[in-house]
Amino acid sequence: MNDERVNIRIGGRQFTVPVFDDVDNTFHLAKQLQERLTVIEDKAERVDTQAFAIEAAMQILHELQTSEDERNADTTDMMAELKRFSTRLDDLVRNFATDDE
Repeated sequence: MNDERVNIRIGGRQFTVPVFDDVDNTFHLAKQLQERLTVIEDKAERVDTQAFAIEAAMQILHELQTSEDERNADTTDMMAELKRFSTRLDDLVRNFATDDE
């Protein structure tokens, strides 16, 4: 995010928002948010734009949290595999050194 701002339209309203990475990405994010809001609005029995926005934000944050949890689990698995590989490599080097003596 930088100091530049851009006008976007979401939910029939105009907003001035910060640029996230670049203008095209910011418009892409706005489009994704509008699509998510449309799905929520279509399921709603009454119009409540604030509630729709909160639900969309909670969905997005949940997806982010899930993604971070998966990445952390993957990192933990990878580190365990690297440790096993390192131990096996140390064993091979030790055996090789012993064979040379």
